[in-house]
Amino acid sequence: MTGFMRNWLSGALKDHSSLKKGVLTGILRVARESIFSGLNNLAVAGILKAGPFADKFGFTEPEVEQLLDGFDLSESLPEARRWYNGYLFGETVIYNPWSILNFINDRPAPPAAHWVNTSSNDLVRDLLESGGAEIREDLESLLAGESVECEVTEDLPLRDIRGDSWAIWSLLLFSGYLKPV
Repeated sequence: MTGFMRNWLSGALKDHSSLKKGVLTGILRVARESIFSGLNNLAVAGILKAGPFADKFGFTEPEVEQLLDGFDLSESLPEARRWYNGYLFGETVIYNPWSILNFINDRPAPPAAHWVNTSSNDLVRDLLESGGAEIREDLESLLAGESVECEVTEDLPLRDIRGDSWAIWSLLLFSGYLKPV
């Protein structure tokens, strides 16, 4: 699979006469797999180092305010903020467009977790269940509204993820379950 991805990305993005720039999106950087070895001049923008693209990963707070105002839902901003502002790209608060658009579309119904049935959370559940006492204690602190200080890495080797607390917290951060504070 690694060879296929390397060749596919290289063929699609390198020396392509009809393409000046390409953008790849995802939640995790693929570490130690060398799928980008055939590409040059890659620039990575993520939640920890978003750079000039921080406001391009979703809706900003002013955009959400404008959307809600356009649908006469300005009074719903605190509720939308409480439910959906789970992302912080650098210093920029970002809202998930799918969640905000569904929030607007579903009014006057109460807010909902729109992503809950869109994918499997088995990996996250397995990691948290097998994570040990320290992980459980930190998770309980988070659920109580406290902050947890931990080391994370952007280069997350998925095959090595089990058992390491830094890997579990990195996965939770970069997949949107947590945000840096």
